[in-house]
Amino acid sequence: MSIEDNSTTRKVFQQIALLGSAIFLERLVPKEKLELEYLRFNQRNARNFLLLKFLTEVQKTGFVFSRWNDFLESNTSSRPESVNDQIIETFIDEQSLWQRKLMEGLVLLINFSSTNELPFYYHLLLLQELERYRGMLLEQKDFFTRGSTLTKKTVALIIERIQAVEDEIGDLSRCWYLNEAKPIGKKRKPRPVISSLRQQLKRAISVATRSEKTAMGYTYGQSYKETSSNIHFNIIRLDYTDLRKRFSFGISQCGLLTVAILQRAHILTGLEPEGVNRQLMRFNRSRPSKTNPTVKELEKGDFVLANGTYLGEVIDAETGDFGYETYLVKYLQETPLEGIEEDWLPSFEIQLFMKRCEIVQEVLSELQKDTHERGAPVLQVSEEEVREAMHHAVVELWQAGFGRYIRRIIIPQRKGDPGMGYNPM
Repeated sequence: MSIEDNSTTRKVFQQIALLGSAIFLERLVPKEKLELEYLRFNQRNARNFLLLKFLTEVQKTGFVFSRWNDFLESNTSSRPESVNDQIIETFIDEQSLWQRKLMEGLVLLINFSSTNELPFYYHLLLLQELERYRGMLLEQKDFFTRGSTLTKKTVALIIERIQAVEDEIGDLSRCWYLNEAKPIGKKRKPRPVISSLRQQLKRAISVATRSEKTAMGYTYGQSYKETSSNIHFNIIRLDYTDLRKRFSFGISQCGLLTVAILQRAHILTGLEPEGVNRQLMRFNRSRPSKTNPTVKELEKGDFVLANGTYLGEVIDAETGDFGYETYLVKYLQETPLEGIEEDWLPSFEIQLFMKRCEIVQEVLSELQKDTHERGAPVLQVSEEEVREAMHHAVVELWQAGFGRYIRRIIIPQRKGDPGMGYNPM
Protein backbone atom coordinates (compact mmCIF):
# COMPACT_ATOMS: atom_id res chain seq x y z
CA MET A 1 0.00 0.00 0.00
CA SER A 2 1.38 3.42 -0.94
CA ILE A 3 1.44 6.24 1.57
CA GLU A 4 -1.12 8.00 -0.65
CA ASP A 5 -3.60 5.31 0.42
CA ASN A 6 -2.43 5.11 4.03
CA SER A 7 -3.89 8.04 5.96
CA THR A 8 -2.62 6.63 9.28
CA THR A 9 1.03 6.82 8.16
CA ARG A 10 0.55 10.36 6.86
CA LYS A 11 -1.01 11.51 10.13
CA VAL A 12 1.79 9.87 12.14
CA PHE A 13 4.36 11.84 10.14
CA GLN A 14 2.34 15.00 10.76
CA GLN A 15 2.18 14.39 14.53
CA ILE A 16 5.90 13.65 14.69
CA ALA A 17 6.70 16.90 12.88
CA LEU A 18 4.40 18.99 15.08
CA LEU A 19 4.61 17.33 18.50
CA GLY A 20 8.07 15.79 18.31
CA SER A 21 9.75 19.07 17.43
CA ALA A 22 7.63 21.03 19.96
CA ILE A 23 8.57 18.68 22.82
CA PHE A 24 12.24 18.84 21.88
CA LEU A 25 12.31 22.63 21.51
CA GLU A 26 10.60 23.24 24.86
CA ARG A 27 13.38 21.33 26.58
CA LEU A 28 16.17 22.76 24.41
CA VAL A 29 15.15 26.42 24.64
CA PRO A 30 12.60 27.22 27.38
CA LYS A 31 10.13 29.95 26.44
CA GLU A 32 11.43 32.37 29.06
CA LYS A 33 14.90 32.26 27.42
CA LEU A 34 13.79 32.32 23.81
CA GLU A 35 13.47 36.10 23.35
CA LEU A 36 16.20 36.97 25.83
CA GLU A 37 19.06 34.69 24.80
CA TYR A 38 18.29 33.58 21.24
CA LEU A 39 17.64 36.76 19.28
CA ARG A 40 20.97 36.07 17.58
CA PHE A 41 23.73 33.50 17.90
CA ASN A 42 26.91 33.68 19.95
CA GLN A 43 29.62 31.26 21.00
CA ARG A 44 27.63 30.09 24.03
CA ASN A 45 24.37 29.30 22.27
CA ALA A 46 25.57 28.41 18.75
CA ARG A 47 24.53 24.74 18.77
CA ASN A 48 21.13 25.38 20.32
CA PHE A 49 20.57 28.33 18.00
CA LEU A 50 21.22 26.14 14.95
CA LEU A 51 18.97 23.37 16.27
CA LEU A 52 16.26 25.92 17.10
CA LYS A 53 16.22 27.03 13.47
CA PHE A 54 16.17 23.46 12.14
CA LEU A 55 13.44 22.20 14.43
CA THR A 56 11.30 25.24 13.63
CA GLU A 57 11.48 24.16 9.98
CA VAL A 58 10.46 20.66 11.00
CA GLN A 59 7.44 22.09 12.81
CA LYS A 60 6.41 24.04 9.72
CA THR A 61 6.56 20.80 7.75
CA GLY A 62 3.90 19.44 10.08
CA PHE A 63 1.50 22.17 9.01
CA VAL A 64 2.26 21.43 5.36
CA PHE A 65 1.43 17.76 5.95
CA SER A 66 -2.08 18.83 6.98
CA ARG A 67 -2.69 20.44 3.56
CA TRP A 68 -1.46 17.35 1.74
CA ASN A 69 -3.64 15.12 3.91
CA ASP A 70 -6.70 17.31 3.37
CA PHE A 71 -6.27 17.05 -0.40
CA LEU A 72 -5.87 13.27 -0.38
CA GLU A 73 -8.96 12.88 1.81
CA SER A 74 -11.08 15.29 -0.24
CA ASN A 75 -13.52 14.25 -2.94
CA THR A 76 -11.26 14.64 -5.97
CA SER A 77 -13.78 12.93 -8.24
CA SER A 78 -15.81 16.16 -8.32
CA ARG A 79 -13.04 17.81 -10.34
CA PRO A 80 -11.75 16.98 -13.83
CA GLU A 81 -8.69 14.70 -13.80
CA SER A 82 -6.59 17.36 -15.51
CA VAL A 83 -7.35 19.79 -12.67
CA ASN A 84 -6.41 17.20 -10.03
CA ASP A 85 -3.13 16.59 -11.86
CA GLN A 86 -2.28 20.29 -11.83
CA ILE A 87 -3.10 20.53 -8.14
CA ILE A 88 -0.82 17.56 -7.42
CA GLU A 89 1.97 19.17 -9.44
CA THR A 90 1.73 22.30 -7.29
CA PHE A 91 2.02 20.09 -4.21
CA ILE A 92 5.06 18.32 -5.70
CA ASP A 93 6.76 21.68 -6.25
CA GLU A 94 5.94 22.62 -2.66
CA GLN A 95 7.21 19.26 -1.44
CA SER A 96 10.48 19.86 -3.27
CA LEU A 97 11.07 22.96 -1.17
CA TRP A 98 10.59 21.02 2.07
CA GLN A 99 12.54 17.98 0.88
CA ARG A 100 15.43 20.28 0.05
CA LYS A 101 15.31 22.22 3.32
CA LEU A 102 15.03 19.13 5.50
CA MET A 103 17.73 17.28 3.58
CA GLU A 104 20.17 20.19 3.97
CA GLY A 105 19.43 20.27 7.69
CA LEU A 106 20.00 16.54 8.14
CA VAL A 107 23.28 16.71 6.21
CA LEU A 108 24.56 19.38 8.60
CA LEU A 109 23.50 17.46 11.71
CA ILE A 110 25.12 14.24 10.52
CA ASN A 111 28.37 16.02 9.73
CA PHE A 112 28.38 17.80 13.09
CA SER A 113 28.50 14.38 14.79
CA SER A 114 32.30 14.51 14.31
CA THR A 115 32.64 18.13 15.51
CA ASN A 116 29.98 18.38 18.19
CA GLU A 117 31.68 21.26 20.01
CA LEU A 118 30.49 24.85 20.34
CA PRO A 119 33.41 26.53 18.46
CA PHE A 120 32.58 24.57 15.29
CA TYR A 121 28.90 25.57 15.36
CA TYR A 122 29.86 29.18 16.02
CA HIS A 123 32.46 29.08 13.24
CA LEU A 124 29.95 27.84 10.64
CA LEU A 125 27.34 30.41 11.65
CA LEU A 126 29.92 33.20 11.39
CA LEU A 127 30.97 31.98 7.94
CA GLN A 128 27.34 31.96 6.81
CA GLU A 129 26.92 35.48 8.13
CA LEU A 130 30.10 36.53 6.34
CA GLU A 131 28.75 35.17 3.06
CA ARG A 132 25.50 37.03 3.60
CA TYR A 133 27.20 40.40 4.16
CA ARG A 134 29.62 39.85 1.31
CA GLY A 135 26.59 39.20 -0.87
CA MET A 136 25.06 42.46 0.32
CA LEU A 137 28.26 44.31 -0.56
CA LEU A 138 28.30 42.78 -4.03
CA GLU A 139 24.63 43.69 -4.46
CA GLN A 140 25.36 47.32 -3.57
CA LYS A 141 28.28 47.52 -5.99
CA ASP A 142 26.46 45.81 -8.87
CA PHE A 143 23.20 47.75 -8.66
CA PHE A 144 24.11 50.99 -6.89
CA THR A 145 27.75 51.55 -7.99
CA ARG A 146 29.18 51.75 -4.44
CA GLY A 147 29.38 49.58 -1.39
CA SER A 148 28.22 50.91 1.97
CA THR A 149 30.90 51.69 4.57
CA LEU A 150 28.65 50.13 7.21
CA THR A 151 28.53 46.86 5.24
CA LYS A 152 32.33 46.90 4.74
CA LYS A 153 32.99 47.47 8.43
CA THR A 154 30.50 44.72 9.35
CA VAL A 155 32.40 42.31 7.06
CA ALA A 156 35.68 43.28 8.74
CA LEU A 157 34.17 42.76 12.21
CA ILE A 158 32.87 39.30 11.26
CA ILE A 159 36.29 38.34 9.90
CA GLU A 160 37.87 39.34 13.22
CA ARG A 161 35.47 37.04 15.07
CA ILE A 162 36.16 34.23 12.61
CA GLN A 163 39.91 34.63 13.14
CA ALA A 164 39.43 34.40 16.91
CA VAL A 165 37.38 31.21 16.77
CA GLU A 166 39.78 29.67 14.22
CA ASP A 167 42.63 30.26 16.65
CA GLU A 168 40.57 28.40 19.26
CA ILE A 169 39.83 25.50 16.89
CA GLY A 170 43.43 25.19 15.80
CA ASP A 171 43.23 22.26 13.37
CA LEU A 172 41.07 23.62 10.54
CA SER A 173 41.18 20.28 8.70
CA ARG A 174 38.43 19.22 11.11
CA CYS A 175 36.17 21.94 9.70
CA TRP A 176 34.38 19.76 7.15
CA TYR A 177 32.27 22.73 6.00
CA LEU A 178 35.27 24.70 4.67
CA ASN A 179 36.14 24.72 0.98
CA GLU A 180 39.79 25.04 2.02
CA ALA A 181 41.31 24.30 5.40
CA LYS A 182 43.02 27.71 5.56
CA PRO A 183 42.61 30.55 8.06
CA ILE A 184 40.24 33.30 6.98
CA GLY A 185 43.12 35.79 6.74
CA LYS A 186 45.05 33.64 4.27
CA LYS A 187 44.44 33.91 0.57
CA ARG A 188 41.84 31.34 -0.45
CA LYS A 189 40.49 30.27 -3.78
CA PRO A 190 37.50 32.24 -5.08
CA ARG A 191 34.45 32.33 -2.80
CA PRO A 192 32.37 30.79 -1.37
CA VAL A 193 34.37 29.82 1.71
CA ILE A 194 31.75 27.20 2.68
CA SER A 195 31.86 23.88 0.83
CA SER A 196 29.07 22.95 -1.55
CA LEU A 197 26.10 20.84 -0.58
CA ARG A 198 27.41 18.09 -2.89
CA GLN A 199 30.65 17.95 -0.88
CA GLN A 200 28.78 17.98 2.42
CA LEU A 201 26.31 15.34 1.26
CA LYS A 202 29.10 12.98 0.16
CA ARG A 203 30.69 13.28 3.57
CA ALA A 204 27.38 12.76 5.36
CA ILE A 205 26.51 9.70 3.24
CA SER A 206 29.83 8.11 4.18
CA VAL A 207 28.91 8.10 7.90
CA ALA A 208 25.10 8.07 7.76
CA THR A 209 23.01 5.21 9.08
CA ARG A 210 21.01 3.11 6.64
CA SER A 211 17.78 4.87 7.48
CA GLU A 212 19.44 8.28 7.04
CA LYS A 213 20.76 7.30 3.61
CA THR A 214 17.24 6.32 2.62
CA ALA A 215 15.84 9.61 3.94
CA MET A 216 18.45 11.66 2.04
CA GLY A 217 17.87 9.81 -1.22
CA TYR A 218 21.29 8.10 -1.45
CA THR A 219 22.85 10.47 -4.01
CA TYR A 220 23.00 14.15 -4.89
CA GLY A 221 21.05 13.71 -8.12
CA GLN A 222 18.28 11.65 -6.52
CA SER A 223 17.69 14.19 -3.76
CA TYR A 224 18.88 17.77 -4.10
CA LYS A 225 19.21 18.05 -7.87
CA GLU A 226 15.72 16.74 -8.62
CA THR A 227 14.05 18.98 -6.04
CA SER A 228 16.09 21.97 -7.20
CA SER A 229 14.86 21.51 -10.77
CA ASN A 230 11.29 21.57 -9.45
CA ILE A 231 11.75 24.78 -7.48
CA HIS A 232 13.42 26.76 -10.27
CA PHE A 233 11.97 27.47 -13.68
CA ASN A 234 13.43 24.77 -15.88
CA ILE A 235 12.54 24.63 -19.56
CA ILE A 236 13.90 21.09 -20.01
CA ARG A 237 12.32 19.76 -16.83
CA LEU A 238 10.94 16.28 -17.49
CA ASP A 239 7.24 15.62 -16.99
CA TYR A 240 6.08 13.06 -14.44
CA THR A 241 4.20 10.14 -15.92
CA ASP A 242 2.87 9.12 -12.50
CA LEU A 243 2.11 12.25 -10.49
CA ARG A 244 0.50 10.40 -7.61
CA LYS A 245 3.51 8.14 -7.19
CA ARG A 246 5.82 11.19 -7.00
CA PHE A 247 3.44 12.90 -4.57
CA SER A 248 3.43 9.78 -2.40
CA PHE A 249 7.22 9.66 -2.55
CA GLY A 250 7.52 13.30 -1.45
CA ILE A 251 5.33 12.70 1.60
CA SER A 252 7.41 9.64 2.51
CA GLN A 253 10.72 11.43 2.19
CA CYS A 254 9.61 14.48 4.19
CA GLY A 255 8.37 12.14 6.92
CA LEU A 256 11.60 10.14 7.03
CA LEU A 257 13.72 13.31 7.03
CA THR A 258 11.68 14.66 9.94
CA VAL A 259 12.28 11.48 11.95
CA ALA A 260 16.01 11.45 11.14
CA ILE A 261 16.49 15.11 12.13
CA LEU A 262 14.78 14.59 15.50
CA GLN A 263 16.93 11.53 16.15
CA ARG A 264 20.17 13.36 15.32
CA ALA A 265 19.13 16.38 17.39
CA HIS A 266 18.69 14.16 20.47
CA ILE A 267 22.05 12.49 19.88
CA LEU A 268 23.92 15.79 19.48
CA THR A 269 22.41 17.36 22.61
CA GLY A 270 22.20 14.25 24.79
CA LEU A 271 18.66 15.25 25.84
CA GLU A 272 16.55 12.41 27.21
CA PRO A 273 13.68 11.88 24.73
CA GLU A 274 10.14 12.40 25.96
CA GLY A 275 6.69 11.68 24.55
CA VAL A 276 6.62 10.66 20.90
CA ASN A 277 10.38 11.20 20.68
CA ARG A 278 10.94 8.29 23.05
CA GLN A 279 9.46 5.99 20.43
CA LEU A 280 11.54 7.57 17.66
CA MET A 281 14.78 6.89 19.50
CA ARG A 282 13.88 3.20 19.77
CA PHE A 283 13.66 2.94 16.01
CA ASN A 284 16.41 0.77 14.50
CA ARG A 285 18.37 3.26 12.42
CA SER A 286 20.59 0.53 10.97
CA ARG A 287 17.72 -1.52 9.57
CA PRO A 288 18.23 -2.01 5.82
CA SER A 289 15.57 -0.58 3.54
CA LYS A 290 13.49 -3.17 1.68
CA THR A 291 13.60 -0.94 -1.39
CA ASN A 292 17.26 0.14 -1.25
CA PRO A 293 18.01 0.86 -4.93
CA THR A 294 21.79 0.99 -4.48
CA VAL A 295 22.21 -2.71 -3.67
CA LYS A 296 20.70 -5.28 -6.05
CA GLU A 297 23.04 -8.23 -5.29
CA LEU A 298 23.01 -9.35 -8.90
CA GLU A 299 25.40 -11.95 -10.30
CA LYS A 300 27.14 -12.42 -13.61
CA GLY A 301 24.71 -13.88 -16.10
CA ASP A 302 21.56 -12.48 -14.50
CA PHE A 303 19.05 -11.01 -16.93
CA VAL A 304 18.02 -7.45 -16.16
CA LEU A 305 15.99 -4.50 -17.40
CA ALA A 306 18.51 -1.71 -17.94
CA ASN A 307 17.83 2.00 -18.46
CA GLY A 308 14.16 1.33 -17.95
CA THR A 309 13.06 -1.40 -20.35
CA TYR A 310 16.10 -2.63 -22.29
CA LEU A 311 16.85 -6.33 -21.92
CA GLY A 312 20.40 -6.95 -20.76
CA GLU A 313 22.75 -9.39 -19.10
CA VAL A 314 25.09 -8.64 -16.21
CA ILE A 315 28.71 -9.37 -17.17
CA ASP A 316 30.57 -7.60 -14.34
CA ALA A 317 29.95 -5.66 -11.10
CA GLU A 318 31.72 -3.21 -8.80
CA THR A 319 30.98 -1.75 -5.35
CA GLY A 320 31.98 1.87 -4.65
CA ASP A 321 33.13 3.69 -1.52
CA PHE A 322 29.54 4.26 -0.36
CA GLY A 323 28.62 0.59 -0.76
CA TYR A 324 26.62 1.34 -3.90
CA GLU A 325 26.75 -1.16 -6.74
CA THR A 326 27.53 -0.53 -10.41
CA TYR A 327 26.96 -3.17 -13.09
CA LEU A 328 28.43 -3.75 -16.54
CA VAL A 329 25.44 -4.75 -18.65
CA LYS A 330 25.45 -6.17 -22.16
CA TYR A 331 22.35 -5.25 -24.14
CA LEU A 332 20.69 -8.30 -25.70
CA GLN A 333 18.18 -6.60 -28.01
CA GLU A 334 17.62 -2.89 -28.57
CA THR A 335 20.09 -0.41 -27.12
CA PRO A 336 19.40 3.10 -25.73
CA LEU A 337 21.73 4.62 -28.33
CA GLU A 338 23.29 3.24 -31.47
CA GLY A 339 26.83 2.02 -30.96
CA ILE A 340 26.48 1.18 -27.26
CA GLU A 341 26.62 -2.61 -26.94
CA GLU A 342 27.37 -2.63 -23.21
CA ASP A 343 27.54 -0.03 -20.46
CA TRP A 344 28.38 0.49 -16.78
CA LEU A 345 25.14 1.41 -15.03
CA PRO A 346 24.38 2.44 -11.44
CA SER A 347 22.06 0.07 -9.62
CA PHE A 348 19.36 2.78 -9.81
CA GLU A 349 19.06 2.07 -13.52
CA ILE A 350 18.65 -1.71 -13.28
CA GLN A 351 15.87 -4.08 -12.31
CA LEU A 352 16.16 -7.85 -12.08
CA PHE A 353 14.35 -9.71 -14.85
CA MET A 354 15.48 -13.32 -14.26
CA LYS A 355 18.14 -14.95 -12.06
CA ARG A 356 20.22 -17.14 -14.35
CA CYS A 357 21.35 -19.53 -11.58
CA GLU A 358 17.75 -20.19 -10.53
CA ILE A 359 16.69 -20.89 -14.11
CA VAL A 360 19.64 -23.25 -14.69
CA GLN A 361 19.01 -25.20 -11.49
CA GLU A 362 15.29 -25.48 -12.24
CA VAL A 363 15.92 -26.73 -15.78
CA LEU A 364 18.50 -29.31 -14.64
CA SER A 365 16.12 -30.50 -11.91
CA GLU A 366 13.24 -30.87 -14.38
CA LEU A 367 15.47 -32.75 -16.85
CA GLN A 368 16.53 -35.23 -14.18
CA LYS A 369 12.96 -35.66 -13.00
CA ASP A 370 11.67 -36.21 -16.54
CA THR A 371 14.30 -38.80 -17.48
CA HIS A 372 13.73 -40.63 -14.18
CA GLU A 373 9.96 -40.82 -14.76
CA ARG A 374 10.45 -42.05 -18.31
CA GLY A 375 13.10 -44.54 -17.32
CA ALA A 376 15.34 -43.07 -19.96
CA PRO A 377 19.10 -42.65 -19.66
CA VAL A 378 20.16 -39.54 -17.77
CA LEU A 379 20.94 -36.74 -20.18
CA GLN A 380 24.51 -35.52 -19.89
CA VAL A 381 23.89 -31.80 -20.04
CA SER A 382 26.39 -29.35 -18.57
CA GLU A 383 25.38 -26.18 -16.74
CA GLU A 384 27.13 -24.19 -19.45
CA GLU A 385 24.94 -25.78 -22.14
CA VAL A 386 21.84 -24.99 -20.11
CA ARG A 387 23.00 -21.40 -19.63
CA GLU A 388 23.48 -20.99 -23.37
CA ALA A 389 20.04 -22.47 -24.06
CA MET A 390 18.45 -20.18 -21.46
CA HIS A 391 20.15 -17.18 -23.03
CA HIS A 392 18.53 -17.93 -26.38
CA ALA A 393 15.19 -18.75 -24.73
CA VAL A 394 15.05 -15.45 -22.86
CA VAL A 395 15.87 -13.49 -26.01
CA GLU A 396 13.23 -15.39 -27.99
CA LEU A 397 10.67 -14.78 -25.21
CA TRP A 398 11.44 -11.08 -25.37
CA GLN A 399 11.15 -11.00 -29.17
CA ALA A 400 7.89 -12.94 -29.09
CA GLY A 401 6.12 -10.07 -27.39
CA PHE A 402 7.11 -10.14 -23.73
CA GLY A 403 9.29 -7.10 -24.27
CA ARG A 404 6.31 -5.08 -25.52
CA TYR A 405 4.31 -6.25 -22.51
CA ILE A 406 7.05 -5.13 -20.09
CA ARG A 407 7.17 -1.71 -21.70
CA ARG A 408 3.47 -1.24 -21.11
CA ILE A 409 3.53 -2.07 -17.40
CA ILE A 410 6.89 -0.63 -16.33
CA ILE A 411 6.74 3.14 -16.66
CA PRO A 412 9.72 5.41 -15.91
CA GLN A 413 9.00 8.03 -13.27
CA ARG A 414 9.39 10.85 -15.77
CA LYS A 415 8.83 11.01 -19.50
CA GLY A 416 12.13 10.71 -21.31
CA ASP A 417 13.95 9.65 -18.15
CA PRO A 418 15.32 6.08 -18.31
CA GLY A 419 15.83 5.95 -14.56
CA MET A 420 13.76 3.64 -12.39
CA GLY A 421 13.79 5.93 -9.36
CA TYR A 422 13.13 4.69 -5.83
CA ASN A 423 10.61 4.99 -3.04
CA PRO A 424 11.88 5.32 0.55
CA MET A 425 8.93 3.32 1.86
